Amino acid sequence: MIRSRGQQLIVDRMFRGFLMCLVMLAVSCAASAQSFLLQTAYYDDSSGRLTVDEVMAQSFTVFDGMLSEGYTDSVIWLRIRVKASDKPLYLTVKPHFLDTLTLYTSTAVPGVWSTQVAGDRVHNQGDERLNESHIFEIEPRQETTYYLRVKTTSTAMIEVQVLTFSDWYVQNMRTQSFQVPFIGLMFAILLWATSDFIVRREALVGWFVAVQVMQILFSLALMGYLAVFLPHSFNLDLLTSVIIQGSIAVTMLFHRMLIRPFQPSRWAVRVLDFLIFLAAIEITLILFGFPRQGLQLGTINLLFFIPTLLWLGYSTKVDAVPGRIALRVAYNALALALAIVIMPLLGWGQSVDFYINALTTQGVVSAIIMGVFLYRRSSEMEKSAIADQLKLERVEQGLRDHQLKLDEQRQFMDMLSHELKTPISVIQLTLDTLSFPDKKRVRLERALRTMSEVIDRCRLSTQIDEQRLSVVNESFDLAEMVEEVTDACLEPGKVDLDVDSVMVDSDRQLLSVVIHNLVDNAIKYSPATARVKVELGTATGRFARGTSLTVTNKFLGNQPPDSRAIFEKYVRGPTATGLSGSGLGLHLCRRLVQMLGGSLTCQVLDHQIVFTLWLPDSA
Repeated sequence: MIRSRGQQLIVDRMFRGFLMCLVMLAVSCAASAQSFLLQTAYYDDSSGRLTVDEVMAQSFTVFDGMLSEGYTDSVIWLRIRVKASDKPLYLTVKPHFLDTLTLYTSTAVPGVWSTQVAGDRVHNQGDERLNESHIFEIEPRQETTYYLRVKTTSTAMIEVQVLTFSDWYVQNMRTQSFQVPFIGLMFAILLWATSDFIVRREALVGWFVAVQVMQILFSLALMGYLAVFLPHSFNLDLLTSVIIQGSIAVTMLFHRMLIRPFQPSRWAVRVLDFLIFLAAIEITLILFGFPRQGLQLGTINLLFFIPTLLWLGYSTKVDAVPGRIALRVAYNALALALAIVIMPLLGWGQSVDFYINALTTQGVVSAIIMGVFLYRRSSEMEKSAIADQLKLERVEQGLRDHQLKLDEQRQFMDMLSHELKTPISVIQLTLDTLSFPDKKRVRLERALRTMSEVIDRCRLSTQIDEQRLSVVNESFDLAEMVEEVTDACLEPGKVDLDVDSVMVDSDRQLLSVVIHNLVDNAIKYSPATARVKVELGTATGRFARGTSLTVTNKFLGNQPPDSRAIFEKYVRGPTATGLSGSGLGLHLCRRLVQMLGGSLTCQVLDHQIVFTLWLPDSA
């Protein structure tokens, strides 16, 4: 499979879009608007029961920028002092995932307060404006103090601003000019991953698609955009919490599959499996009414995921595609991105406005890192697939050439058998009509017989190699066959028979060829005065009972034949020099016996060589 030009363009545009987003981020951070905020202070109501009048008498702690209290069961009260203004102002509270916000404004009647309610659990008019903050409209004709009650199950990270409509609008558009391209970039990565999954059908890419879907939903929820698509009665807070924890779980499962080919430390994988198990518990806690505990456990889980990623990356044992170096670079970058965003969520250190969108930024950065990693991996796999395809084509071409040679050899063997068998038959008929001394006749007949047997063996070998030889079983007396074969051998007088009637169910013709070759081979390669012994009986094979035929003879010379190589094709023993033969006889015997479901073995004992043919009993 070759990558399309469209997929390459998507990757190029993703990179250009990322650079553009970085430029927009720099511009966004550099710009500032006129703020009407004089002072912000907070009070931690651990009981959660104080009224606004009771809170007024408490001692507040002044802070600048963003308040980060981590996960807490307390109610956070903010005292907000605003400059006088002759026009309406917008009091904005970030981030969007805060659950319930109640703004208290004093009235002309002492002890009576007007209230406005917003938050992730309250769908108000701010949701339709597609922004990442909750908005309260205020009209401070003189310097005014407001009290804001914040109750949330998520991390208590709060930032307050007071702006005119025009300043708020410019800031909101500037923020969206940063956020929307990031969301678009994530959609572009999702599009590439989806197209690659459709083409390759690879499970790992499918998991990456799932990670991207969850990350996009996560970013939309954090920015407040998800509320626009849901009815006001929908529990947006619960959905956001499930999406957050689901995104963590799917991401861990993706890395579980990604790291597998690299064979990391078994203990590192076990730790990752435990973190995945914890992610399932976190989702369960949220669904069963314990969202704060589930979200807090999820943050801690994500904190431990950082060193686990590094452990996995640096404990790998196999250099899989696209390489351990690329994996470690990717995991280092991911760990750094996670570490940057996780600290303020736990209430560590002072936060800045950048961290409002830190999780979205981290999602985009992670998507880019893993997208580039998978792109490299996919490219390497494509190169390997192309190389394998070329190699396969060469192998197939070699097989076709080999088959062509086999066909040519078979045609040549068929032609040779026909061309030689005919003159041999003519010579044999002519020999029968002529008068020769007995010794010369025997020599001529033996030579003709040897030529005919060599031709038959070559033809049989070709038929076996091409699987053109079929087995036709029939029931017959093996003892009678042995006697017939012995009578037709080279020197029947040298053979001692010890056979009793044994019925077998096998291919009569093929078995006759085997016994004939064994007996003739024993006569040919034994001393002139030696006897050949043929015995027939029953024997137990490896797994079943059957019939056993042994052919025993003394071997020529003092060097015994190699019993391990004696059945190899074209192999002849050290004493075969000067004797006719092709080196095919015993090889054919073993191949034919295997076709008949039996076995043929050879043993050298006391200057004797013993061939044992075993056939299983018919069922």
